[in-house]
Amino acid sequence: MNEQDKSRRRPNVLGVHSIEHFALEVPDLEEARNFYSLFGLDVRDSDGALELYKGLSPDGGIVNYPLVQLTMQMVARADRFPADMVQTSREYFYNNLDKILEGLQREEQHVDPKWWIDIPARDKQEYEVMMQQARIQLRDEGYYDPEMLTLQRKVRCKMDASRAECTTVVE
Repeated sequence: MNEQDKSRRRPNVLGVHSIEHFALEVPDLEEARNFYSLFGLDVRDSDGALELYKGLSPDGGIVNYPLVQLTMQMVARADRFPADMVQTSREYFYNNLDKILEGLQREEQHVDPKWWIDIPARDKQEYEVMMQQARIQLRDEGYYDPEMLTLQRKVRCKMDASRAECTTVVE
């Protein structure tokens, strides 16, 4: 980073301006295509994979829909870590979520209001159902850990206790 770039940074703030490459493995490409299309992304086929395109200009934006997905894969020598390390790590992220969210909210204040895209409540409910069905399927196929899903549900319910999943637990 050159000196000019350093001078434009706000102290103690870390943010992502853009992502050059993001890879995600999904069980079904057609379902993924439909899902990403719902968010207004330009979804293109590319040799058995999907490429996602969308920018802020000329007609892009930032969907005003909070989504928290804490996912981490760790490759380690299990014999060198305490048996409860995985659960301790999950609890650490859960217990620090408020601090993380506060930082994100501070950063949101720097976004020009013209870029925010509000989506109808009905569409949000459909997204939540679709994402829940995907999580359940991935759990049932052995990709997602049930304990992880329980923790993630608790995080979502901590943010918004009115969500259907907070009173009707199926994960």
